Amino acid sequence: RPTSTRQQDVDVDVDMDVVVDESAATAANDEEEIAEWNELMKAEGFTAKPQTPKEFEKLLIASPDSSIIWIQYIAFYLSKKNIVKARQLIQRALDEINVSIDKERLNVWIAWMNLEMLYGTEAALIQVFQRALRSNDEKEVYTQFVGVCQENKKYALCHKYYTEMLHKFRTDTHVYIHFGAFLYQRFADTRRSTHLDEARDLLKRGIQCLPIKMQHVSLIQKFAWFEYKYVNALVASGKYVVHDHAAAAAGANEGQNMFEGLLRKHGNKPHIWKTYAMAVYKFDGDVEHRLQTARNLFERGVSHARMKTQDTKWLFKEYLNFENKFGQRSHDHKQNVTHIKELAKQYVSTINANRN
Repeated sequence: RPTSTRQQDVDVDVDMDVVVDESAATAANDEEEIAEWNELMKAEGFTAKPQTPKEFEKLLIASPDSSIIWIQYIAFYLSKKNIVKARQLIQRALDEINVSIDKERLNVWIAWMNLEMLYGTEAALIQVFQRALRSNDEKEVYTQFVGVCQENKKYALCHKYYTEMLHKFRTDTHVYIHFGAFLYQRFADTRRSTHLDEARDLLKRGIQCLPIKMQHVSLIQKFAWFEYKYVNALVASGKYVVHDHAAAAAGANEGQNMFEGLLRKHGNKPHIWKTYAMAVYKFDGDVEHRLQTARNLFERGVSHARMKTQDTKWLFKEYLNFENKFGQRSHDHKQNVTHIKELAKQYVSTINANRN
């Protein structure tokens, strides 16, 4: 969509409820946008999308600060191939939307960047981007801009501004994760090891630059997920082959090495165990092997001696949810469900006995 208004959500949250379905947040945003648009039309008595400038103007009289209306209006002129009028409407929107409503104004700037990407020159695109930087939160504008570039396959431009973004925000974990996701995706698309090497070097740089230790944990966890998603999955499918056997073994196990390294220091954190198990299940080898390896990781996690009681109980719950969702077709599913429940009962009994 040339005038998309919402930030393209990159998988930056290490919580697996977000990570497992990377499209969930974007889909939710789209549904929210559609619902808001329908509500606005209904409030003004429209049963169908406006078809004339007069109808759009009527909506704007009632909701002058709604970026959704402005962007739909802009899209109306783009559908008529009237790029000049669309640009004029964007400028009018920025003049009329209340200056205190940052999100709505940013949505219009994003629409403008999309417009120039599709219908303008690269110089015009960069000019709009630079203007947007002066009027909005810089990191947000950079994030949106590189997203527009990536979506439109302007990979060199995307790389250039990710590098610039990293220089400006070198202590922000999410910048490293966004850039890392881009590099791993480029590796998956091209099979060029230079992208993979750059991604791994980026992780090292992040560990050096990020000042807080827990930022390191989040960063390593996310890059380990990327290793499984983009490297292990390719190796397992036979789509990527490293002819140097030592390098192949090291490369294919990099995600595993990252997770195991984290667990040596932070084995009491249940989210790491769950993320590790899910990475293995989704991306590592054949289904039966993946399922059993993931189960083994959950088993290791729930038996970790230094984990808090409430965290262990949470991990048991996640283990059972995992089994019920992904293990249903296995021959030993029912036995494993019984095993998990029995293991949890034993754990609770031990805890209660120790308290007494």
